[in-house]
Amino acid sequence: MTDDQCHTVVKLVKALHPYTPKRVPNSSGSGTSPPTANAAAMIRIVLLSNHILRYTGYTEFTRRFAPAPSVASLHPVPLGAAGIYDTLCWKTANNFDIYDLNRQPISSVATATKQKDAVFSNFFDLNAINEMCQKYKLRFKQRLTFVNRYTIRILGEVIPEGVDRGGGAPVMSVLDESRKRRCPNRNIATNGSGAAGDDE
Repeated sequence: MTDDQCHTVVKLVKALHPYTPKRVPNSSGSGTSPPTANAAAMIRIVLLSNHILRYTGYTEFTRRFAPAPSVASLHPVPLGAAGIYDTLCWKTANNFDIYDLNRQPISSVATATKQKDAVFSNFFDLNAINEMCQKYKLRFKQRLTFVNRYTIRILGEVIPEGVDRGGGAPVMSVLDESRKRRCPNRNIATNGSGAAGDDE
């Protein structure tokens, strides 16, 4: 790099520094960790990057940092074991007490995450959910998506082709497809596509 190029890079770094997310102390207290990757922590650099990309004609690379609300659109709420615990069981008035399969209380998000089947069985008929998933050749993975008061999506992964799956195949598995987008290098055994069922 030439001196002029180095000088330009230094000016850009100094100009962008106030907008970059700050590192945070790690749990051990002996150093720092990268900032949390969420909209609140990244909003300044995202807004700045979006403006630059729009002004330079690269609008296809801009990032949406929040859903655009509208009367005609729905924004489903994903619910795993931790989400159900936070929503229904947190220590506030009128929330639920739930128990594991040994009738011991589940009293933290960490415990709920380790005992997902137990959390779901406190509120849902897991036999009915598993039967519905089986119809679509899926295996329930303790994930639901709340769409509205009439519709809850049950998410699962495709059962690998073989005796357990039987004939036919699902159309698509929403859970598997989202994992592929997040981790393109991760191999997920689908052996064809699969479909998530809706419980209405």
